[in-house]
Amino acid sequence: ATELVSSVMVELGYTQAVDIKLVTDSQDNRKGHYGEDNNIYLNDANLNNTKDLATTLGHETSHAIDNQDPSINTNPQNNASKADNEIYAQNYGDDFSDYVEFASENYGDGNLADSNNKNLGNTPAEIQRNTNLVNNNNQDYAGIDKSKGKDFVVTGTLTAAAIYAAIVGDGNPVDGLETIGQGNDPLTKVIAQGSQAAIELSYEHFPKATEKTLDLIAKVGTQVGNGLDVTVKYIDDKTGNVASAKWNKLDKATQDQIRGGGRILSVIVPAGTAGKIVKGIKEAKALRKFDKLIANGKNDSADWANSQFPKKYSPPYTPGTQVTDFVSDGKIEFVRVVSGKKPRGQWIMRQSDIKGLTPQQIADKFALENVPTGITSIKPPKGVKIRTGKVNENFDRPGGGTQFQLLDKLDKGWSDVTPL
Repeated sequence: ATELVSSVMVELGYTQAVDIKLVTDSQDNRKGHYGEDNNIYLNDANLNNTKDLATTLGHETSHAIDNQDPSINTNPQNNASKADNEIYAQNYGDDFSDYVEFASENYGDGNLADSNNKNLGNTPAEIQRNTNLVNNNNQDYAGIDKSKGKDFVVTGTLTAAAIYAAIVGDGNPVDGLETIGQGNDPLTKVIAQGSQAAIELSYEHFPKATEKTLDLIAKVGTQVGNGLDVTVKYIDDKTGNVASAKWNKLDKATQDQIRGGGRILSVIVPAGTAGKIVKGIKEAKALRKFDKLIANGKNDSADWANSQFPKKYSPPYTPGTQVTDFVSDGKIEFVRVVSGKKPRGQWIMRQSDIKGLTPQQIADKFALENVPTGITSIKPPKGVKIRTGKVNENFDRPGGGTQFQLLDKLDKGWSDVTPL
C-alpha cells in the first residue's frame, strides 16, 4: 500500500514520504485517517473488503496531497475550498479503487477480495510479528490529535447511505427500510447506542442522499406531527463562511436558495429526532401495508352497502361513492370512540384519522349521534371481514371521514375505555 501511494504521489509531483499504517480500533468509527504526523492510518475494524480499503486509501491519499499543497490554507475562500476538497477526496477515493480493481483484474492479479478475513499472516511467526506491528500502530494512532487530520468516517457515511436506501431509495420512503432493516442498519444502531449525541449526514460522501434527506425530514415531520429538530451546515454565499441553521426555522425561499447554491455541507440529526424519524417510518410502513390490504379488497357501491341496513336506518355511507371489503391480517389496530363505557360496536376508525381533533370535531367528521367521551382500541384477528367507505352526513353533522365497519361481530379483544 505504501509503495502504491508513493508511486501515485510521485507521478503527480509530490515527493514527501507518506507511511501507511494498519490499526484495529472497533470503538473508532473511522475507516481511515490522514494524521498530523503525515501517516495514513487504515482502520481494519471498519474495512469490509479490498475495494473498501482501496477507496479509503485513495481518499486519504488525496488529503496527503492537499497537505503538500499550501494553497488550501492560503485560499481566501478557505472553508469553501476545504469543503470542495472533501468532495474531491471522495471522488478521488472512488476513482482510485476503480483503478486498483481494473489493474488487478486485467493484469493477472485476479479479482479484489469481497470480504475481510482479518488475516495477519500464514505462519505463527508471521502472525506474531504483524500483531506486534499493529499494536504499535494502535499506540501511534491513539496518540495523534484526530482534530488536526482528515477522516474517512464510517458512521457518517453509512448512516447517510442507510437513510438514502431506507427512506428515499427508489423514491419510496418505506421499501428500502425492509431491505436494509430488521434493526441492523447503521441508522438504527447509532440511535440504539444512546451515547451518540447526533448523527451527521455528510454531503461530501452522499450529496444526493443528504439533499433528499431534507425532503424526507419534511415528510416525516408531517407524519410524526411536531416537526423535527434538524440543523443544516452550509457555505454562506455572501461571506463564504460556514453557517448553520435549524432547517425547519428557515422559510422555503431560503431553503431553496441554500440547496440551489450547492453549498450544503451536512445535515445534523439529534438522536431524539432520529428516533422520531424511525417512528415516522414505522407508521408510514404500517399505513402502506394497510393500503395494500384495501387495494386487494373488493369494491362495491355505497348505495348497495346502504341497502343492507334496515329502511329506518339513516344511510351510513355517502351515496354515489364506493365501499371496499377486505380481510384483516391481524396486525392492524383500530380505535372506537364512545359516549359511554361499553367498548363494543361495529364502527371503528384509524387512530391517525382522529389525531389532534377535539371530541366535537370527531363527532362532526364521523357524523356521530353524541359527542364522544371515551376511546377504546381493537386489533381485529386475522380473517375478520371489514368494510370501509366515506361517512355520510347524519345527525346534523357533515361527516366526510373514512369509517370502518366490522362485518364479523367481535366480543373479545377490546381494550378498556379511557377518557378521550
